[in-house]
Amino acid sequence: AAEVRHCALSLVGEPVLYPRFAELLEDLHSRRISTFVVTNGQFPEQLQALPRVTQMYVSVDAPSQEELIRVGRPLFADAWSRLLASLDALRTHGRRGRRTVCRLTLCRGTMTREAARGYATLIARASPDFIEAKGVTPVPQFGREGVSIQDVVPTHSEVRLFAEMLKDELAAIKGESPDASGPKQRY
Repeated sequence: AAEVRHCALSLVGEPVLYPRFAELLEDLHSRRISTFVVTNGQFPEQLQALPRVTQMYVSVDAPSQEELIRVGRPLFADAWSRLLASLDALRTHGRRGRRTVCRLTLCRGTMTREAARGYATLIARASPDFIEAKGVTPVPQFGREGVSIQDVVPTHSEVRLFAEMLKDELAAIKGESPDASGPKQRY
């Protein structure tokens, strides 16, 4: 691969906060480089104002306001309303023909039917093209707090089981049978 064709913009701070971020996206696209942007869902105005993005992700770290405060330790008192507004912005980008993704970060012990129902409600609000369910990434903070990787990082099998629960809850929201035959469901 002698030529750059794709650029992922995430994991080093919040990309939408960079003052010339929109300009960077436009420059990359002018050179026929696809863009993948991952945001934490805390800056909905900036997200809404972005120009075309090839694929836009909003990280959904919790299925409820209470869980977001407990697990996410947000910087903003209105973190939940910011997340909801970001999911609305994601839906708007999707309506403009852009690929959109809700990225769920899952912790062992929290992948319950109730959590699946909460995530399904958020996903239905955003109406993304894709849903990415992944286990939480271990960070040094876990060790400092006396939490082991085994305590929080789910196995692949656990994530798959949760994805099945999520599929059922999404079908329930849409008023469909979870095992409906016929054309593939959107989720």
